Amino acid sequence: TQLGAALAEMPTGSFAVRFGKLMSGQLGWGAAFRSEYIQRRLLQMPVVVQQAMDGLKSSKPNQLKHQVQRLGRLISGVDALMTAGTFAMVHDYQLKQAKALGLTGAEADAYAMEAAERSVDRIAQPTRPGTRSLFENTSTNPAMRVLWSFASESRQKLALSLWRLGAGDRTLGEKARAVAVTWVV
Repeated sequence: TQLGAALAEMPTGSFAVRFGKLMSGQLGWGAAFRSEYIQRRLLQMPVVVQQAMDGLKSSKPNQLKHQVQRLGRLISGVDALMTAGTFAMVHDYQLKQAKALGLTGAEADAYAMEAAERSVDRIAQPTRPGTRSLFENTSTNPAMRVLWSFASESRQKLALSLWRLGAGDRTLGEKARAVAVTWVV
């Protein structure tokens, strides 16, 4: 779903080219995975994994807890890996945009990195408290926390679609594409 949301961040042709480059190993998925941004996401973990790990700290260690921790790290790693693919695509697109603005070298890369981080924060599963709702952050009921963990992606996709629809500088075609990507893809 992140790759589908990445389509809402760039023109369809640019997305198709970058997706092809990503799948053929020409886009630097590994470099994106090693980036500071993705490594930070890896440590922050998805919300439901964070909650499970926090729950394990309150009692004595045992084999089951050890396996749950391993599973949590695996889930976090897969999330980081998929987000790295999205990040690589968006960064490449933003680098092209920076060069179109006349930026070069480190200046272009810094511009692209900042823009890619902002874009991926909008389209990836939220990990930071600032990207989740107040209710999601303050709920103490474990069932509600898990429910909101799964609902956060849907809420996020709705917000992404509304953000595109509300943008005055977007064409009708771009707005229709954002709705199609959010609700159909």
